[in-house]
Amino acid sequence: MFEEELFITITGLSHYYGMTPIETGRWVALVKEPENPHDQDAILVAIPWIGTVGYVANSTHTVARGCFSAGRIYDRLPEECAAVVRFVTGSNVIAQVFPGKRLSAEQNISLVDQEVVSVKAWCFSRP
Repeated sequence: MFEEELFITITGLSHYYGMTPIETGRWVALVKEPENPHDQDAILVAIPWIGTVGYVANSTHTVARGCFSAGRIYDRLPEECAAVVRFVTGSNVIAQVFPGKRLSAEQNISLVDQEVVSVKAWCFSRP
């Protein structure tokens, strides 16, 4: 697919959680959104257990220099792949895309028995 390193700008963060869940080294999922009414090349950016945090930038006004736009990479990416946040500045979040990888987010939840604690109820009677 891509021989070179592939970087994208993540935009639209203020419409979701802002910069709160974003940090260098954070893995994100890129998911094509062909039914998006605003952009036919929309690629959603999501974090497992959080959900949508933004989109891959697709405008000359939002794509950081040296990054690919959603329109330039859309047809060359699978339906879903992984990216990792590499740079966070005051105005840009730049991630490196891994077209051949996707996130596998599993969470094991199990119930464990708790020790039953005996509680005595004290009653006070009024005179």
